[in-house]
Amino acid sequence: MDNGGANGVAKRGEHLLPLELSGPPLRIAAEAYRAYDSKNYDLAIARAREVLRQRPDSQDMRKLIGLAQRDRYRRDHPLEFIARKPPGFQAAERALAAYNDGDYELAVTESRLAVRQAPRNLDYRLMLIESLQRLNARDLAQTEIDAAIRDLGQAPQLLTLRDRMREQRENEALQVPYALMQAGDRRGADAAFADLDRKQGLPPNIVQDAAYNAMQVGNDRDAVKYFKRSVDANEAGNLPMSEQDKFQTRRAVADVERRFGLTNTTTYRGANASSGISGAPSTPNDSVQNSTEVYWRPLGYQDARYLELFAGVTDTLWSRGGVYDTGADALQGDVGARVKPFTQVNLVAALERVFPLGGANVQADWLARLGYGSSIGTDLRVDVPSWWTSQLYAEAGHYFRQSRTYVNSEWQLGRSYRLDGVSPKLVVFPHAVAAYDYDTQMNFESSNRGSPDSAAGLGAGVSLRYWFREDRYHAPQSYWDLSLQYRARVFGDDRARGVFARFTYSY
Repeated sequence: MDNGGANGVAKRGEHLLPLELSGPPLRIAAEAYRAYDSKNYDLAIARAREVLRQRPDSQDMRKLIGLAQRDRYRRDHPLEFIARKPPGFQAAERALAAYNDGDYELAVTESRLAVRQAPRNLDYRLMLIESLQRLNARDLAQTEIDAAIRDLGQAPQLLTLRDRMREQRENEALQVPYALMQAGDRRGADAAFADLDRKQGLPPNIVQDAAYNAMQVGNDRDAVKYFKRSVDANEAGNLPMSEQDKFQTRRAVADVERRFGLTNTTTYRGANASSGISGAPSTPNDSVQNSTEVYWRPLGYQDARYLELFAGVTDTLWSRGGVYDTGADALQGDVGARVKPFTQVNLVAALERVFPLGGANVQADWLARLGYGSSIGTDLRVDVPSWWTSQLYAEAGHYFRQSRTYVNSEWQLGRSYRLDGVSPKLVVFPHAVAAYDYDTQMNFESSNRGSPDSAAGLGAGVSLRYWFREDRYHAPQSYWDLSLQYRARVFGDDRARGVFARFTYSY
């Protein structure tokens, strides 16, 4: 064997036994190292002893003999060596075998034993946590994760498990209200959304669903809160919404929060088209009437199933030929209640007391009314400059003392145009109109051709509406509307033809 090969072998073991030999002892030492590396411990011991015979001062050879004797003993006594495996090793092996067999309860038991025997061993902790998760014992798994982080520090594996567990819990918790909604339990879903919001806060993409669900169960307070947070999230860049979607969200806030309102309407020849019973019934002859009403919703919006208490004042300002009383002689008041019982159907029933004010020539009476409305595109839009609009309204009423029954109806169909050059809140609405009215009182007050108690007309008109009173969270809550129409008589009394006008201020 050449000295170069011996030196190479010596360098490999340099970290254990630095050699300071030369000549034959160096060659024999290299043979000892090669024998040790090939696990020929007997030869390694024999060659190391030969070096010591020649160089008794070589401490490196004495150390090599100790290592070779130790490793030879481990090779010749394997069972004794296995018994000396680290604490928790055998329990961990049993836990792993049970886990692979799908016996997760046994895996938990053995993993706990391994952790007790070696609490600083991260692998044993991970085995216990994984076994608990397999048993769906997530609370216990979370407890073990927290304990492991406390005892071992923020190991990446533990932090990943903790974050994954938290995300899984949040995702599963978010499924609860949706499952309740699918099952038809809207109130349960509302409670679940509220509970989640208290515990972890609803993410922006969930808040709107919670808002609409709260609105549908009549939880106006939480609905408004969630809707406003949707607006905040959109403005912060956390919730994508189109401008129209944002407007609709603000419209929902305005509708749900409304408790009071005021409407003032001035009509010429009874032109009328509204979305609900308000004001006194119009007079279908050549006259100018004004009606002012205030209302209160004591129970709130309740998903458009509301109760309104109202009071109003009505007067006839002018009558052609003095057919009707005007001014103080026609001044009347009314108080009553109306209810809209359905969310999707715009049906309104009202009962009110009509009475004279001052010395007016008005007969006190009870009036019952039933109104129905259907509309498309009557609200302001911010996504397009023009849109189709349709509004239909019909009302039937009966005065009990007078035994008078009437029906008023009107349908308008046209296209609305936003006048952005003037104001993005100003809308013009050219339209076609069809109207019909019936009034038993006309049998006694009219002798015109046709059936005096009914009249129908067709025509065209234009309306101008300006929206106002809006803020960050509320879409415009008020408007004024000026409408002018001309109708041709179709059948019935001549009151169906001519010019009709209306001005409405809604606050």
